[in-house]
Amino acid sequence: MCGIAGKITFRNTRVSMHELQKMTNSIIHRGPDGEGQWINEESNIGLGHRRLSIIDLSEKASQPMHSSNGRFVITYNGEIYNYIELRSELKKKGYEFFTESDTEVLIAGYQEFGKLFLNKIDGMFAFGIWDKENQELFCARDRFGEKPFFYFLDNEKFVFASEMKAIFASGIPKFINNQMLYLYLTYDVVENPNNKSQTFYENIIHLPASHCMKVSVNGKIKVKKYWDIDTESISDISFEDAKFKFKSLFEESVQLRMRSDVSVGSSLSGGLDSSSILCTILDLFPRNRFNTFTARFKNKDFDEGKYIEKLHKHVNFISHSCYPSSKLMIDELDKIFYHQEEPFGSSSIINQWEVMKLAKENNTVVLLDGQGADEIIGGYFKYFLPYLYETKKNEKEKYYEEKVAIQNHLGIQKYFNKKEKLRMMAPKLYDNVTDILRSKITNNIGHDLNDEFKNTFRYYPQPFHRDNNLNDFLYNDVFKYGLGKLLRFSDRNSMAHSREVRLPYLSYKLVEFIFSLPAHFKIQNGWTKFILRKSMEDVVPLSIVYRKDKMGFQAPDSWLQEKHFKELIENSISVLKEHRVIKHSNVSNYWKYLMVSKILIS
Repeated sequence: MCGIAGKITFRNTRVSMHELQKMTNSIIHRGPDGEGQWINEESNIGLGHRRLSIIDLSEKASQPMHSSNGRFVITYNGEIYNYIELRSELKKKGYEFFTESDTEVLIAGYQEFGKLFLNKIDGMFAFGIWDKENQELFCARDRFGEKPFFYFLDNEKFVFASEMKAIFASGIPKFINNQMLYLYLTYDVVENPNNKSQTFYENIIHLPASHCMKVSVNGKIKVKKYWDIDTESISDISFEDAKFKFKSLFEESVQLRMRSDVSVGSSLSGGLDSSSILCTILDLFPRNRFNTFTARFKNKDFDEGKYIEKLHKHVNFISHSCYPSSKLMIDELDKIFYHQEEPFGSSSIINQWEVMKLAKENNTVVLLDGQGADEIIGGYFKYFLPYLYETKKNEKEKYYEEKVAIQNHLGIQKYFNKKEKLRMMAPKLYDNVTDILRSKITNNIGHDLNDEFKNTFRYYPQPFHRDNNLNDFLYNDVFKYGLGKLLRFSDRNSMAHSREVRLPYLSYKLVEFIFSLPAHFKIQNGWTKFILRKSMEDVVPLSIVYRKDKMGFQAPDSWLQEKHFKELIENSISVLKEHRVIKHSNVSNYWKYLMVSKILIS
């Protein structure tokens, strides 16, 4: 787990070691254990690296690393969890290895298979590999976008890094993307579902998840998608067989993600997802000392301490807790924004920030975390509607049973309003009509925005498009909008404290399998994540397996009403008015004003 940076020049200008070092110094938090820079003989390509040592702590595993034949040079951020198996496969083809690192496996795999090696990797990654023979840089990002890869491109140079601050450190100026400000202020989106490469800066591009690209010394760039999910091929597997395979794949994923030469712990909320990880770890790796890290609250409405206690009675682990507060949020806000670089949704981000800080204080470097479960297995209540409409289309009798179960068993009524029913019955028609109405009746959207600012984007299509099929709905949340922003928050929060987060639910084999299952394996009898619940009945306490409340990482809304927050928001409103972004304030947008002001004055 590390920070990467690099630069290619196209017009006889030279890459300097000083410039590379400035870039890597700006992301020292991603890799405090070591650094490295490399520039080729022609000085037209340079690679930089900051190292957080996780696998093979020796100097031999430092980067940038050269391939055994000397043709390739790599700078790499991430973890290849199945690197031992891949190394064994490559050894059979005649490769020799001089380190125990996954980096050496990655560069050897690329030497042997080229970009096809990406399909063999179970892991999270972002990297650049320079090919001396072909004079081109091959770059890639993992399937779900756990690790970031930003770049800048013009006629003279290509600059890339794990974080935008490293690109700016190379001398690239900041140009704010007003379209993203508009989308954020009107729709509360922190990334553009219609353009995943877009950032809040016009000149900075984000390589989308599951994409790779080649950059040649003449400035040509080719970007391709190397992996995707099939949402249409549904297996006829029985539920019992599916449950067995799910549990097997999940255990395999957890086992691979426990590989480490440094200390490993887990984040723990007391919910199903993180509890399943913890109990599976302790089932596979019985031990006397295993550390978990939890954000708790004095306010009982937000605290999950009682579920942590239930787990303590079930399995043996050492629990560490932190108590985020509004004061902590205010004290840490500038630091958090510095590391996040772009807006985040709410003050709840302080919870994860404090959990990572707590892990650092207790010398735990790697944390397994439950992110991704909700988006791939159907964990949010909003998934009930597409599930019901899919069920109604295919099996009317089952539809009525499921509707009653959802409404009565869980007491959920609010998700069945007329607007949502219409949207799910005819999603494309609904979106098209909404776009037309919005372009003609602009006062209904962004009424607090400055007219000139708002009218620039009045014809831009709405960012959300939904389907009335559960798999397609899940696909939207995994690959278009939802999971990506959570992965960004997690990466920046963890790396700010030099911690590594690993996500067992995002094993690509597990995800492909879940998408192949019928909808009623994911939602059934009023329960979300049905197959996960059934698979964990003999592993996790039943009171957690069948919890009806869902908290997630929340923070009390009352924080925004406190004096210090109000002062911050008042200052933010002044900044936005001064920059002619808003003409008057809207209380429901206060947090967004705070975020946008951070961009405008950065």
